[in-house]
Amino acid sequence: MAKRIVLACMDRRLNAHLDENYNDGNTLFLRNAGANAHCLLQSIGNAVNSGEIDSIVVLGHTDCGAMKVVFDAIVNRNGSYCNGIRDKIVNLFEDYGYLKHAGERLQGLDPVQRSRAEASVRRRLEKRNVDLQVGFLKGLTRSFPHVKVEGSLVDLKKINALNLTGNGRHAIVLSRECGSRFDRMCSIANTDPHETYVLESRDIKETITDLQLAVEVLHIRDIRLVAPDSALKDGLASDLEFLKGMSSGFLKGSDIAIAQA
Repeated sequence: MAKRIVLACMDRRLNAHLDENYNDGNTLFLRNAGANAHCLLQSIGNAVNSGEIDSIVVLGHTDCGAMKVVFDAIVNRNGSYCNGIRDKIVNLFEDYGYLKHAGERLQGLDPVQRSRAEASVRRRLEKRNVDLQVGFLKGLTRSFPHVKVEGSLVDLKKINALNLTGNGRHAIVLSRECGSRFDRMCSIANTDPHETYVLESRDIKETITDLQLAVEVLHIRDIRLVAPDSALKDGLASDLEFLKGMSSGFLKGSDIAIAQA
């Protein structure tokens, strides 16, 4: 059993960084849009209740797509996002006064000034997100005083991740197994790790909002459920059936399949 949980964003630009700095064979990775602990209660709770976990690390990052959605929904008052995205992601920040009044401060700025001001607001939002998730997890683990919870914001410029190429039509890899390196999972899925968003949870139902964001905002249609070893095949088969049962909704037209080692 892993000793540490790393909760990170599904962003493709984090894959190599996570493999190089956190994938030590003793870590349980959980990943979704924005490193959102609120959407992973079952996975986190089960892991902590096992008694093996001694620390949780929350990794937000700069230029976060999930935080851009939050900014757009609250500051720009874009009401086009579906209820799932609003309920699970946007509404966590509805009481953040700084963000609620950011639109007023941006009014009247010329395009250059506005671009700089928006970048500053988003960076503050990204930091706020890490603090929000860490605070939530500290409350969640109050009965487990031995579990240390900490967070940090990964600067994509400093890890040279902003220079990655990609056309925005990247595959999604989902896995119940969290010990394999992300480059290996992508190899099994026959995708480029630099162009593959990764969702990881112990329950496929916890990823639905994140999948919806990937499909409706990032326009991803190639979805792969990865089984790094044969023991996971049966579990992913049921996940496949679950997703295909939703194919008349937002997953309509998506290519969903299992990739097995």
